[in-house]
Amino acid sequence: MVSGDGVVVTVGSGGTSTVDPDGLQQAAARLRAVAHRLDGAGTDLAVASHEVASLAPTPDAAALEVALRDARTAWHAPHRVADQLRELADHLTRAATGYAGAETAVTRLFRSGLGAAGASTAWSGPLAPALLLSAAGGWVLHQVLEDWTRHVLVWTRGGPHPLGATLHGLGTVPARMLDATGTAHATAYLAGAAGAWLPLWMRSGHSVRDVARVAAGALPDRPAVVTPYLAAPPLAPISDVRGGLRAVEQTYGKGEPHLPPATITVQRLEHPDGVVTWVVAVPGTQTGSLGGDVPTNAATNLALMGGVPDPMTQAVLDAMAGAGVGRDDPVMLVGHSQGGMVAASVAATGAYAVRSVVTAGSPDIGRVLPSHVQHVALVKAADPVHAVDGNPDARAGRADIVVVDGTTAPLTPFGAHAVSGYVDTAAALDAEMARWPADREEGRGVREVLRPGAEGAVATTTRWVASTPLEVPTPGPGPVPVPSPGAVPVPTGVSRGS
Repeated sequence: MVSGDGVVVTVGSGGTSTVDPDGLQQAAARLRAVAHRLDGAGTDLAVASHEVASLAPTPDAAALEVALRDARTAWHAPHRVADQLRELADHLTRAATGYAGAETAVTRLFRSGLGAAGASTAWSGPLAPALLLSAAGGWVLHQVLEDWTRHVLVWTRGGPHPLGATLHGLGTVPARMLDATGTAHATAYLAGAAGAWLPLWMRSGHSVRDVARVAAGALPDRPAVVTPYLAAPPLAPISDVRGGLRAVEQTYGKGEPHLPPATITVQRLEHPDGVVTWVVAVPGTQTGSLGGDVPTNAATNLALMGGVPDPMTQAVLDAMAGAGVGRDDPVMLVGHSQGGMVAASVAATGAYAVRSVVTAGSPDIGRVLPSHVQHVALVKAADPVHAVDGNPDARAGRADIVVVDGTTAPLTPFGAHAVSGYVDTAAALDAEMARWPADREEGRGVREVLRPGAEGAVATTTRWVASTPLEVPTPGPGPVPVPSPGAVPVPTGVSRGS
């Protein structure tokens, strides 16, 4: 589907939403386009009738004139069908606008109320448990109000009665406690409570980022170093978004190859015409600690969300320099969870010619990407992690392509966040993009790096392990663990595309 801010691709099914404003707007636009073509057909019929009337009076000419007159005056005449389509398009537009406005108003009111309730809880002392229960009850009420709004709009167009439909949906409310919406609301409440203790000069208006910034600032600064990892086998040339997510999946150390934590994969793609592009794969959180020597930890999450320097962003920049990425070479950064946050942070530095950033299940860190960088955001409606920024709608992150996967969540609370599921989501996006015209703007960033249809790319893969030692080694006569720009890459394997 196409939205005003980019492309929204919906895959899978499930969830509770019965109205999609973007889908309705797109359907209305298509109906108007068809009506315009029918107007053209009506004009052609009128011209043809005029020309037939000027012919010599013969039986054939008379029969043709009658046929054209019937075609222009029948109930299914082009201009009449066009008018009906335009009327239907107007109804769809009004429904989409009304639904989006109602949902936005309810959501904003509830989220601002949650923040205020959280702030009140921080100062309530013994009343905190009661306020917490009140917030939970308010959250349930919010879900019911959203359902009611949707069902009323559907009912006005011939759908089931909103009371029965809303009551039927009550059974799904508990399951929403851990989906993106429930997590966003819980985060808004808790951040409101924690942010109430911050002085006014430390508040930016986004309580989640304010609290994360303060928490990250209280932790010791642990810069990362990267060293090449030579034991991994070659990686096949990455030719689509799914391949990029598969490269990320390998970095979690599951199966083969078994890679160390915080392994950054950098693949150099040399295409048959000599053009060199790069794909960089970054893993997500691999430890919940706030310290230690593995930088893909909770402390890095706080730093990224708070907008302060984090070790993984610099580690990726160092790995790219060590692999030999040229400043003007087209690059695609791919990351899952924390890795997507790091990818966006790296692209925002402007240090390299990043063309595309692919994030999977990643919260929005609020960094504005350069205009030439296209952001592809893969999210699942049942995944709670991408909503820990306090906003359940990934489209608010200004992504150029948003893929919303509505497939049913696994039984485990965070099963929907697994990178393996996002590999499947990426495959659905690849199938959708394969149907797009070659010059479609939204797919430009991915095309410039992966160059679909151009076979025979030679892939050279290097892998780099990031760590945060207690003491950063000083450069001496031995090898320096932090690569410098322009260093010769140490490949872990070369593979050739078919």
